Amino acid sequence: MYQSLFAQTGNLSWFVIKRNKLRFLIWLLVLTALTAGTAASFLGLYPSEAERQALTTAMVNPATTAMVGRGYGLDNYTFGAMLGHQMLAMTALTAGIMNILFVSRNTRGDEEDGKTETLLALPVGRTSSLTSVIASALLLNVVLVLAMTGALVVLDIESINLEGALLYSAAIGLCGFFFAAGTAFSAQLAQGAKTATGLAFGLLMIAYALRAVGDVNENAVSWFSPIGWAQRTEVFVSNIWWPLWLLAGASLLITVAALYINAARDTGSGLFSASKGRKEAGFLLQGTGGLIWRLQRTGILFWTAALFLLGITYGSVLTDTEAFFESTNVMQGVVSQTSDLTLSEQFLPVLMSVMALIGTIPVVMAALKIKAEEKKDRMQHILGRSISRIGLLAHYAAFSIALSIVMMLATAGGMVLAIDQESLSGSTVFASAFLYLPAFWVMTGLAVLLIGFFPKYTFVIWLYLGYSYIAVYFGEIFQFPDWVGELTPFGWVSSYPVEEIKPMPVIGLMLVSLVIGAAGFFGFIRRDTNG
Repeated sequence: MYQSLFAQTGNLSWFVIKRNKLRFLIWLLVLTALTAGTAASFLGLYPSEAERQALTTAMVNPATTAMVGRGYGLDNYTFGAMLGHQMLAMTALTAGIMNILFVSRNTRGDEEDGKTETLLALPVGRTSSLTSVIASALLLNVVLVLAMTGALVVLDIESINLEGALLYSAAIGLCGFFFAAGTAFSAQLAQGAKTATGLAFGLLMIAYALRAVGDVNENAVSWFSPIGWAQRTEVFVSNIWWPLWLLAGASLLITVAALYINAARDTGSGLFSASKGRKEAGFLLQGTGGLIWRLQRTGILFWTAALFLLGITYGSVLTDTEAFFESTNVMQGVVSQTSDLTLSEQFLPVLMSVMALIGTIPVVMAALKIKAEEKKDRMQHILGRSISRIGLLAHYAAFSIALSIVMMLATAGGMVLAIDQESLSGSTVFASAFLYLPAFWVMTGLAVLLIGFFPKYTFVIWLYLGYSYIAVYFGEIFQFPDWVGELTPFGWVSSYPVEEIKPMPVIGLMLVSLVIGAAGFFGFIRRDTNG
């Protein structure tokens, strides 16, 4: 019986690996290069022990703790302790995104496209398809662990030894696989690919938020987060291995549950069935805009709620930061002692840039939805009615632009509810958030450009967003040259209220978005569909 359930799993795993080899390679190179590059940059940024110790004062404030995790090894802040403290949580978060996208695409995505049903018509086991994806995800994370370990060891940096490098890499790899298992499980619960992916990203966001809340308040809440488990290893300082058993055990249990449900449910269905629709279309479904909203409603509601909660979390952290530094004599890093601004105002641009980059994900997904509809041959049904190509693409672009406003409203609104209005006004928060809108629109324009001329390479925009994250988030920390940040639209956004609002970058970003968007429209109306 068990043999029939898993028949041809090995061959299917090899097929999954070959099919995703380019994506595998890109993810492995990016994460390995990010890890090795960060470790190497510490040598030039903080060459002396005194400079490293001076940094610890700024690294233990609530805002930094919420972003990267609680500090450890601060009495002897070696290069290894710096890497583990500042990079483990964020790299684990990135590895989680990698695994969610991979598993979602190859499980619910294939099932929704009818590919899984075609595979099951062959002499393969009932659970072979899901097992092959999980096995491929496991192999991806194992290779990632080996690559990151090798890169760190080759650097031959003081305090970054083989044991610490292996533990650091294993914590990230197991954390990534945990979210692979979680995505496989969510794919069994939901009936649609969008809902399954949304549930998986929801798990990731909750894990990050629980870790942040627990670390800031120094309580047991962070123990409910797999990212929190990974950080409990205190890598390069205490090198505690047993938290990894929690990650491995939880991943195994979730995997078994996913396989059990997969063996019992019908292909194309979910454990929780979708509710029956209305007999007649409502008012919104009588127009193209309403249809676009209906197709993406679940994901939009999830992302809006997630950013609203993240805004509340960071808003409360800003209030804690203000109280924390009132009793601290030494300030280093991103906060200036001589500024007339409050500490909350000085930290606001840093936190807002992170939330803006996260908010870009649903905005780009909304713009690229037309490509998914085209790929599944559903776009022709709409174009067969009284709407032109340019009109259809305009609806998707306008929807993406409107969504960008919603995302930043949710972010700023959540933060305003939690902040101390005496140290940071609501108008300042909303102004800081809305300054990112032109950067969002450039990303929408780029998505339209790719749809119009290079529909097979729309994944490039995700690579560009990843680059933007590295350039913006790590740029100031690691003192990248200015041109690194200026290659992304987010690098042109004024860090208000630390900097004055500069109108020219705002106008320039809007013009760029219009030009590349118009070019995308031109390409879309001239090319063949499904091309």
